[in-house]
Amino acid sequence: MNYVFGVLLPCNLVVREVSAERTAVDFMDPITVLGLAEDAATNEVAAEARVILDRVVARLGG
Repeated sequence: MNYVFGVLLPCNLVVREVSAERTAVDFMDPITVLGLAEDAATNEVAAEARVILDRVVARLGG
């Protein structure tokens, strides 16, 4: 696996206030971003990262 692609992982995120009652958390889809690698091992990591991020979204109520 090419670990250089780790810089593309969605470690950066944006937390913003939508209204007094709502906050949004935005991040890039790792499958889309790491799909640029065209490497099976990297794509597998992207899929794993996506599962984790989906859990985060679910826990945040998204």
